[in-house]
Amino acid sequence: IKILTSGVCKITATNPGAVTHKPARAVTRSFTISKAVNTVTLSDFGWLSMANPTADLTATETSGTTTLTSLTTKYCTLSGNKVTAIKVGTCTIRASNPGNSNYLPAKSVSKSVKITQVLGLSDSRTSMTPTQPT
Repeated sequence: IKILTSGVCKITATNPGAVTHKPARAVTRSFTISKAVNTVTLSDFGWLSMANPTADLTATETSGTTTLTSLTTKYCTLSGNKVTAIKVGTCTIRASNPGNSNYLPAKSVSKSVKITQVLGLSDSRTSMTPTQPT
């Protein structure tokens, strides 16, 4: 038996008999083939800043097609697998997979990153004052 898809599988066994035996009565059995578990992972996208506003994302799944969505379009957008910062704030991306005829929908995964004004500075620090080494 080769399983092709989820659903109900019905098997009927027959025996046509032989010279010394009568044909056997057909026996049918059914069983359910459940959909498999589907998982989604989303790569970390490190950091984003207004000086370096783009990052590539990688989503992997057990089966099917994963959709990436920005949950914070005020701060970041997506084009394919590339996230682009729009302004300082928190960017959150969700990866989801609806499943298919053989796999259940995957649990969605979200990742967030804080977008800074300049690499290495938090939102609350907009400038640095240099000091002389001691």
